[in-house]
Amino acid sequence: MTGLRRDAGLGLIVAWKLAKGGALSLLAIALGFGFLSGGSVRVAHRLAQTMEHDFSSTLLRAVAAWLAAHVNPFTIGATTLLLALDGSLSLVQGIGLAGRHRWAAWLTVVPTSLFIPVEIWRLVVQPQATRVLVLVANVAIVAYLAARVRRKNEWVETAA
Repeated sequence: MTGLRRDAGLGLIVAWKLAKGGALSLLAIALGFGFLSGGSVRVAHRLAQTMEHDFSSTLLRAVAAWLAAHVNPFTIGATTLLLALDGSLSLVQGIGLAGRHRWAAWLTVVPTSLFIPVEIWRLVVQPQATRVLVLVANVAIVAYLAARVRRKNEWVETAA
């Protein structure tokens, strides 16, 4: 970990990837257990009903209507799978970057850069401060890691 201490940027990326991966994986596990027992769909529908009747906010009522219309076993299962895949990818990226493996840098740069055009489009269609922050953070991660990975002496070479 001494290498990470000297490289604050890489340390922040590793911390983010591990935290995100851990949180998404735990959420996927919880949602998966709820899915298997049928509890996830029941909880989502109960939440939608509560929001629809107990809240006066137009936004919360719209969220409740969306939940009621879209939550079913398929969407819960698909969400669980996507959370598990994203969480696993983030954990692999974080662990690989902590070990300063070149493959981990590229495994982070490629998928992150693929979503940048989508993030720009979403920002143009519906501007939000959080979308600006996500876009800036992802561009910074891609630029930082791409520049760093080009310096071969900083990364561990792994046998192919």
